[in-house]
Amino acid sequence: MMPAVCLRDPWSIRAFDPQRLLVQAYTRLILLPARADGSKMAVIARFGTRDICLIETLAADAPPESVALRVELYDRARGHAVESMACNDLEEAEAATTELMKDAREAVFGCLPPSSGQPCADAAGR
Repeated sequence: MMPAVCLRDPWSIRAFDPQRLLVQAYTRLILLPARADGSKMAVIARFGTRDICLIETLAADAPPESVALRVELYDRARGHAVESMACNDLEEAEAATTELMKDAREAVFGCLPPSSGQPCADAAGR
C-alpha cells in the first residue's frame, strides 16, 4: 500500500519510485500464503480502481524454464487484468512496473506527472 503522503500528493517522488515499491512487494511475497493455484500475489501500487500486482508462480510441477514472475495491471472495477508482463528477474519486473505505472496513472489521472512534459487536459479532472 502507498504511504499516506503519496495519496495526498499523487505526483510525489515517493509515490512513484517503481524500484522501491517493487522491492517492498517482493519482500511481502515471502510472508503471504500461496493462493489455490500455488502462486503468490502482492500489490505494488494502487491508482484509483487499478492495482499493479507482482505475481510469483510457485507451482511444483512447473518446468524450470518457465517464467516465475509476472507484473499485472488489474482493474478492480472490471474484475480482470488489463495488462500482464512476464519477467525473468527483478530487473525486468522493474521495467514492467514502470511501464504499467505510466499506463495506470494516465488512465486514472488523465495525464502523466508534470515532469513528463505531457500536459493534463483538465487539472480539475485529476
